[in-house]
Amino acid sequence: MDFKLEQGESAIEKTYFKKIKKLFKYLIENDIDIKVDRDYFSIDDIEKLHYFFRSLD
Repeated sequence: MDFKLEQGESAIEKTYFKKIKKLFKYLIENDIDIKVDRDYFSIDDIEKLHYFFRSLD
């Protein structure tokens, strides 16, 4: 999975981009399944995801 920023992105966009990229890397490395449908969202292991978000601060 490869993400790239467009030329001229703002500092805020770059910050969010880095966090989102870090999130996807964490999900893949820890084998956390996320299922998304039009009206449905489920996360395989919510505790691992809580740990990830606590580690961002």
